[in-house]
Amino acid sequence: MRTAHDVDVTELPRRAEELLTDGHRLAPGTGCCAAASSPAARPLRTLPDPTRLKSIREDIGEITDLALGHSTVSDRFTGTAVLRTAAAREIGCLGYVARASGIPDDTRVTHPFTPYGTRLDVPVHDGGDVLARFLVRAEEIAVSFALIEEFAEGLAAPMAMLAAEPPPGAGAGTGVGAGTGVGLVEGWRGTIATRVALAPDSTLARVKPVDPSFFNWPALPVALADTIVPDFPLTDKSFNLSYAGNDL
Repeated sequence: MRTAHDVDVTELPRRAEELLTDGHRLAPGTGCCAAASSPAARPLRTLPDPTRLKSIREDIGEITDLALGHSTVSDRFTGTAVLRTAAAREIGCLGYVARASGIPDDTRVTHPFTPYGTRLDVPVHDGGDVLARFLVRAEEIAVSFALIEEFAEGLAAPMAMLAAEPPPGAGAGTGVGAGTGVGLVEGWRGTIATRVALAPDSTLARVKPVDPSFFNWPALPVALADTIVPDFPLTDKSFNLSYAGNDL
């Protein structure tokens, strides 16, 4: 997010690159932080270093404090591009856009696919402005680190598999036949829904993902209704929606 005070220009990209590097080091062939880049299971070669995680978490916290410590930044964030709770609910906003407007929407809570334990403390703010969206995203970083630490305690390395065991009969060529199913996952922008249809030979017949940007885009002009033109770029990045409409 650009604020005219680029306190994040050198530090955040550096930390982002470190996280990408860690993801490939922990499980080669995966994306950021060992998120699988293919359906196949990947071997976990080593566990995250708690000391390194703590260092990155503290650095990001300092960067956040540094950004909000600028009075100009704080002034620009506060009260800018407010999306009221009622409007966010009527539009059907998802993810951090909804949570910044007082709606505790999170698929990890409503449709959990694994026990998240006590570390999943979903941040919610009701200001609805740029500051609220910034705070939700900043606080979610701390929640993510807490989840990583909790999950790492239950993993064994080296060569532990990242993918869960599929249910009996799952996968093409197993004689399942035609069928359809819907999956929900909490992406960083919000809920990603994917419908998959199988052909009679158990191959993929149709795959339709719907990203949260589809639901959040209509909220942007509502938030901009009373916002001055110079604050449009700031507001746009506070929503940070996918122009491609494909949040995968």
